[in-house]
This record gives sequence, structure tokens and C-alpha cells, in this order.
Amino acid sequence: RINFATSYGTNDYAGYAYKDSSTIYVGHSTQNKAFTMHPTTKALGASIDMSSQAAPYRFAYHNNVLYNLNGTNIHTYSTTNNAFVSTIDISSKVSGTNAVGIAHDGTNLYVLDGSNSKIHKYNATGTTYVSFVTLSDTPHTSLTLESLAVDLTKAVFWVAHGTSTSLYA
Repeated sequence: RINFATSYGTNDYAGYAYKDSSTIYVGHSTQNKAFTMHPTTKALGASIDMSSQAAPYRFAYHNNVLYNLNGTNIHTYSTTNNAFVSTIDISSKVSGTNAVGIAHDGTNLYVLDGSNSKIHKYNATGTTYVSFVTLSDTPHTSLTLESLAVDLTKAVFWVAHGTSTSLYA
């Protein structure tokens, strides 16, 4: 368990992404920033200001890019210079607040559509839509889908819902 720096309070955390063994990204919605944090020392590092785009919600990281999924957009930020890069409009595939999870496997970017029980697949930068998979088992029809993760073999998806997690291969 890692507690966020007390100077920012104990509420309003949003978005987490693993970069490497010495860096994770943690979002704070009141501050509208993503902070780097060392997972063991809990020392805060650089921050990325997100106030001009959207508050932190769900994060994915790949190749010096932090992806912030919020509403029907994915906002991208360079972690090299901690600056906003672009906005990817996903409204043609996911509506309203239904996009609830984002993950990157090193090759593709995935977005979980919580109300339609779909995982949408985009190319590595998120600029080109590739396809989708519909989850077809019972948990997603009776529970609210909340987040998404994928392993680097691109073989297993973890979908969190309520107090449990389902694995899809």
C-alpha cells in the first residue's frame, strides 16, 4: 500500500500507471496533475499539469507517453518534457462516461467500454481504430465494469468490476 503525499490530502486520487521499478504516475484530480512517485520511497518527482485538458481519471503509460482517459477523449502527455501532446477523440466508439479503463501492451492501446461490455483496440499511439472484442460472460452483465489491464504477452485482460476481477484470454 502506498499513501499519497499528505500535502495533497487523502482524497481525489485518480489514475495510476506503472513506468518502471522507480517510477509510477499518480493522478490527483483536485490538483489536476499527474505526479511521478517512487514506489518504495514515496518521493514525489515531476508533475504534469492537466488543467487545460481534463482532470486525471484513468492512466496508461508507454514509450514516454502518459495517456489520460477522461470522458470520450484520451489526452496524451510527453513524460520527457511533462507537456500536453494531443487529444484523441474516441466518441465514435464509446459514448459519455462509458470509457472506464485504459491499458497499453507495448503494441496496442485498449479502452474498456463499461456499458457496452467491449474492449476497443487502437494502434500503439491511439490514432487508428483497429477492432473490438465483446465480453460475453456473466460478470460483466451483472456488475459495473471499472478498469482494465493487459499483460505484455497480449494474452490476458484483467477487468475489474465491483470487488472482483475477471481474466479474459
